[in-house]
Amino acid sequence: MEDLDLFGGAHYDRLRWLFTILSAAQSNSGSSAGPRVRGNSDVPRNISPEGGEGHKSRRFNLGAWMPHRLAAVFVFVAVGAITLLRLNVVNRLFDQGWFAKYPALAEEIVRGSWPVDRMADISPGYLGFIFLLTGPAGLDPQGIRTLQIILVSVAAVVCAVAALRLWGPWPALATVVAFLGSRAALVNASELEPETLILLLTSLGFAVIFTSEGWKGRTLGGLFFGMAAATRPSILLPLILLGTALWVRERGTPRGILVLALGAGAALPMIVSQTIVAGVLGTSAPAMNPGTVLFEGWNAMTSGYQGEAPAIVKDLEHVLALPDGLHVAYRVVAGRALQVEPTPEISNSYWAKRAFSFVRHQPAAAFRLMARKAVLAFHSYDAWDLATMERKDRELSLQVLWLPFGLAAGLAALGWAFGRQRHEAAVLAFWVGGVWLVMILFYVTSRQRNVMLPAIALLVGLAVHEVMKRWNQGERRTVVLSITAAVVGGVVFGVNASPQREDHHTWTLRFAQEEAARRMNDARMEGDEEGERFWSVQSVIFLNLGAKASSAAVEEAVRRELAEAPPPERVFDLALVLAHLGRWQAAGELFAGLDADGYRPWRGTRVTSSIDYHRACCFLALGDTRSALRALDRSVRATGDARVLALASVVEEVEGNTETAQSIQERLFDLNDPYTARLALADAHALAGQAERAGRLRLPVIEDFSEFGVAES
Repeated sequence: MEDLDLFGGAHYDRLRWLFTILSAAQSNSGSSAGPRVRGNSDVPRNISPEGGEGHKSRRFNLGAWMPHRLAAVFVFVAVGAITLLRLNVVNRLFDQGWFAKYPALAEEIVRGSWPVDRMADISPGYLGFIFLLTGPAGLDPQGIRTLQIILVSVAAVVCAVAALRLWGPWPALATVVAFLGSRAALVNASELEPETLILLLTSLGFAVIFTSEGWKGRTLGGLFFGMAAATRPSILLPLILLGTALWVRERGTPRGILVLALGAGAALPMIVSQTIVAGVLGTSAPAMNPGTVLFEGWNAMTSGYQGEAPAIVKDLEHVLALPDGLHVAYRVVAGRALQVEPTPEISNSYWAKRAFSFVRHQPAAAFRLMARKAVLAFHSYDAWDLATMERKDRELSLQVLWLPFGLAAGLAALGWAFGRQRHEAAVLAFWVGGVWLVMILFYVTSRQRNVMLPAIALLVGLAVHEVMKRWNQGERRTVVLSITAAVVGGVVFGVNASPQREDHHTWTLRFAQEEAARRMNDARMEGDEEGERFWSVQSVIFLNLGAKASSAAVEEAVRRELAEAPPPERVFDLALVLAHLGRWQAAGELFAGLDADGYRPWRGTRVTSSIDYHRACCFLALGDTRSALRALDRSVRATGDARVLALASVVEEVEGNTETAQSIQERLFDLNDPYTARLALADAHALAGQAERAGRLRLPVIEDFSEFGVAES
């Protein structure tokens, strides 16, 4: 709509008072081009009674004034309706479970007992949040989940308000769509973990620094970001980069004062949080165990998604039966490996050194892992590290149309490319880059990635603003080509490759194992022998190899499924089952076919993710030691997997290459804890027919963990 020129030169004095009122109204409701500039930055800003060429009046735009208010009303009503719909959908999901760590620890505090031994394992900010909700507020876990789903919508509205003031109604609407179109944000909100609280705090931080002026606004924004960092310390890196962007792009008020105000605001909640933790513990402690998380992201077992812990740590976690007992298991293993009292500091140092050993011994593998994580961070696939979240994600993916993360990231990149000269674009891009670096440093999950969402959504809003502006300026070819590139990039980042397929399949196997075990137990309780036999066979072919079933029935089930030409990840499963049954020739042929097809498994800790290793096992069982050694050669150079190195060491020793065997064994113990290394060597000697040596290697592990019953099988 064209501007209405109500103020010709002759009428200016007569209508000056009306002009002032209307101009103020538009300024208050208008957009903002930066933290200290109100209104549309593309409109001349001088208001002067003198008129003339250098003093263009800012004219009241009725068409711009009304949509801002209508857009605000529409967004509030729409978001409210969508929130009610989302609550209804989540409450109807099959999986209504949640991760019990924070509610359990909060209950301890309510009863007057601080969980001193777990303070290094938790988010102090989120524990305080849950304590307030379960104690004074009296909410149960389902009530907290409901609140968190509402808070996601609040965060979306906060970002939309910022986009409305920055760029106008259509960008604000696009910001809401990008925010609420994220399935991962809803899944995160349905779990009792810190991600939703962090999402809200960072959204508030961005809104404040983009729509306020001076050092007070920067201090308040820093306070919100600091609270997010107190909730999860990994926010520190993107926060530092955000401060760097503000330092580079600040204008007007001395930038040193503004950045210092941001830092002071951010430091306050972190200092308070650490003071409380130190007061409870009597000393400081590393927050949320960065050393163990670093190891989980840098070892031979990880694909880049989630984190992979050694088998002995996972076994110990299962025996301990504590809420999120993995942290405790890491400490116990590190303490016994070093023969010292296990503390968070010792544990973090020990496991961080294992991560550095992986990078030192396997630089090529580490570089490939780093590059893979850099790509996975923007892929549309949502990776989860909790079964409850994976189940909810699968159900939600079938019920609602969602905005793929890769596409949102592509549109956000378009917003940055078009608006990179703008102050807010640099701040948002630096934040996204900081979160990206954190995921490369540790590992990629949709929980870790959730903190990107406010910046991504705002950049999508900026993309809409810039596209509309450039379209109206006649740059239509550029706009069409750029949108096409963003969409194509988003589509490419939605194509699943080996890491995505393997992660999805691993979860499918786990759920199938659980279902088969449940059905088998039900059949046993009902006296249904035929049903029990059927489900015991199903358990084995879904890689629950400890289940008791007829070998002939299992082999027949495997051959029936192979006849149906299953996908390669399933062929790999069935080859493992045949190897378990001792059908080495048939298993070896399947592994050889997968290797020829270029299949690459990613199975984490429990199953060795190396076709070469499994082929070597088949050769060794068939008595062909030289072929086993040739098969292992490539994997020994390419990976630091404990089972691969252990088997290579044993086979080299069998072949008389003692120096090579010793060198490989030294690398095995440097990359892994001594228990993982000894158990891998024990398995390798057993495969080589050296049962006595296998037993001698296993015995110290059993003795060190005798009270837990670990490694006895």
